[in-house]
Amino acid sequence: MAITYRNLKGSPLSADELDQNFKELHERLEKLEEYVLTLHQGGVAQITQQGADIIFESAFGDVLGRISLPSLCFRPRGLWVAQRDYLFYDLCLLEGKTYCCKTPHKSGEVFVEDSAKWELIFAAE
Repeated sequence: MAITYRNLKGSPLSADELDQNFKELHERLEKLEEYVLTLHQGGVAQITQQGADIIFESAFGDVLGRISLPSLCFRPRGLWVAQRDYLFYDLCLLEGKTYCCKTPHKSGEVFVEDSAKWELIFAAE
């Protein structure tokens, strides 16, 4: 059963509606207490990694949660091009060097105009 909200109903709640709300909250709390008690008894037994995900499992084999690890998403753009929109972590090549974009921008006519917006990450010798 759902909880009845006064602001959604548009008028004060009746005594029966208040009682029903308290009953619903009580039942939800009991379920939560049962779940937390189960976790307390078994806890997190195993943490595994699958690709970019970390998985938390209980002592009973239940999956308690899954999170995805953040990762950088470099985007190879090939040769540097004038008048092109570049975003964070775009990679471009120029004169045997690889640069990573550190400021989103539209490139100028020559690379030297935008050099402060790039980080040199590799230079072939």
